[in-house]
Amino acid sequence: NENEATMITLKDEYAELVARNHSLQEELHTTHKKEEAYQKDINHMSSQHASHEAHIVQLSTDMKTHKEDLERSENALEALRQDEAAWEQQAFVYEQRLAELREASETNARQLEETRQWGMALMRDNQTIRDQLRERDDNMRVLSHENSLYM
Repeated sequence: NENEATMITLKDEYAELVARNHSLQEELHTTHKKEEAYQKDINHMSSQHASHEAHIVQLSTDMKTHKEDLERSENALEALRQDEAAWEQQAFVYEQRLAELREASETNARQLEETRQWGMALMRDNQTIRDQLRERDDNMRVLSHENSLYM
């Protein structure tokens, strides 16, 4: 019978289609599982990417802040160098003034010594004059006495 043979063929084809459908459904289920896993990986990578982006933004901000700090430090250092140069110039002026004062002090010390020597010479001259005046007074008394004897 041809109908029976067709029926058996159809049943066999149907069984093959059911088996093929079952296999495709298992494959589809496996594909869905893989897709879920891939989606989890994508979500995780996306989250990491966002975290890395935020970290990059923070690093960029930190770098800008450090650059500004460095610039301020360099400006402060330059100001210190200028201050140091001014201080060195002032120190040079003070050293010159100190040398002038030392020289003036030495001159004053020499003049003081000369004045002291001159004062001592005046005192000796004064003593000599006193001695001469005393001797003259003594001579005058003697002469006065002798003169009174002759009168």
